[in-house]
Amino acid sequence: MDEASTFNNDAGITLDGKVHSLPYATATTSTESTVSSTVTPAYSTSSLSVSFSQSTPDAQSVSSGEGTNYFTATGAADYSIAGSATMTGGPHIGGELALSLYDATTSTYLYQYDYGEGFPGSGSLALTADLSQNGSLTDSLTSGDVHELDALDALDNLQGAQTLTGTTTLSLTGSVNQVPEPATISLLATGSFNPPLLPK
Repeated sequence: MDEASTFNNDAGITLDGKVHSLPYATATTSTESTVSSTVTPAYSTSSLSVSFSQSTPDAQSVSSGEGTNYFTATGAADYSIAGSATMTGGPHIGGELALSLYDATTSTYLYQYDYGEGFPGSGSLALTADLSQNGSLTDSLTSGDVHELDALDALDNLQGAQTLTGTTTLSLTGSVNQVPEPATISLLATGSFNPPLLPK
């Protein structure tokens, strides 16, 4: 599922894009007054990539985007994960980059990164997923296990016009099944596992 959210002076709009099969590349855009958020996926059996474009021209406005995918590896599959977000504007910049790769079958995080920062000056702020928190940027997936990739970028307008651009990509050397899978939906409905929670 892809989700784009915009909030301006406490009024908000959230739009969802439902991912039922691969490949998938339909963008989801939310606009509230002068605040905008676009989530652009590029999902295939060898890569789950999602790009974010956000703007908050007004004070007291928030723009966020999220991409969430459930999938299984159909055989031996190695992964590499990368994520970055750049915020520009000012005079005060605030934003967040969060992403995780989770094995829902074993309730284990393979990778986690969540970092937000406010910057007291105009210009730019860049965030890049690294190894400072938990897990590995490159490793192997367990064949047959249900996995979840969750990526979130958010722009918090502290003061002045701001923009954000970012991309998160999970590259696979093997292949994955369609997303979301019926078995995954069943597990979610019965609460058999708890998917990762990322801040909104």
